[in-house]
Amino acid sequence: MGYGRESYVWSMFAAFGLFTAGAAVSIMHGVQQLFAPEPAADFAVAYVVLAISFVLEGASFL
Repeated sequence: MGYGRESYVWSMFAAFGLFTAGAAVSIMHGVQQLFAPEPAADFAVAYVVLAISFVLEGASFL
């Protein structure tokens, strides 16, 4: 893992790398959708995920 505080520095580099990779993929997907938009469909799955997240967030809040 490293010596002393060095492990924190390498963990920070890994976190920045993951954040940068996620941001790059998100921007790339956004640009692709701007150039070739697709119609939105199947909102039922999105509503189910939203409902489950409300239940789980409410449980963690209590």
